[in-house]
Amino acid sequence: MKNRAFHGGIKRSPYQAMFGSDIKIGLSTYILPPETINNISSEEDLENVLQNIGGKSEESSSADANQDEEIHKICESCGNNIQAILNKDDNQHHICNLCAKESMVKSQRDLSIKALQHQAENVKFSHNTMAKVTLAG
Repeated sequence: MKNRAFHGGIKRSPYQAMFGSDIKIGLSTYILPPETINNISSEEDLENVLQNIGGKSEESSSADANQDEEIHKICESCGNNIQAILNKDDNQHHICNLCAKESMVKSQRDLSIKALQHQAENVKFSHNTMAKVTLAG
């Protein structure tokens, strides 16, 4: 993939500059524990793991609803309702996943712009300090 390579001007890959995170390829994109991923060696193993997880999630969904105390909060950025697991220390900012991702993308893009501006300053400085060469001929 051409967007995975490190770009010297923006000091990150183009994908990371655009979307705020590294490219996720392969089984690491699934929500599976690393020890499960390491034990998968064929497509049949993957199918078995996915079927087992599907069955377990249906059984545990009713049990999880009783165990976790969820409280509905309002996102401080966009005002949408979000579900947050109740913690003892409730002094943290409540931001939805979408706003957090947008914030990460914006910061990555700002860092890319700063890196490109720094690169342009270096080029301009080296252009001004080099001696003018005249070709005889």
